Amino acid sequence: MKNNRKYDRVDLNARVRYAIINEGDAKNISQGGICVVTIEALKKGEDMTIIFNLPNSKEERLKVFGKVKWSKEIAPHVCVSGIEFWDIDEKVKKTIQEYTDKYVKK
Repeated sequence: MKNNRKYDRVDLNARVRYAIINEGDAKNISQGGICVVTIEALKKGEDMTIIFNLPNSKEERLKVFGKVKWSKEIAPHVCVSGIEFWDIDEKVKKTIQEYTDKYVKK
């Protein structure tokens, strides 16, 4: 049988991590986490990468790592989930703090 591959392939025994890209809408945010609205519940305890933009922010894309703390369906195909940040760059944390400081009701 002819090999039609463009590049040579070798066996590999290694653990990989992968993610399926899903989208939702942010409901609220703090330096410690974010609440998102999705079409299906997120799995409690699941680790995830979250990439988002803050409106009117100089930073184009913020990336944080978090863990789903809770998730509940509030209507058919409408779920709300709380994600706690567990690995956040100090620059990103400061950007979120500056954003929330502008809008927090004092």
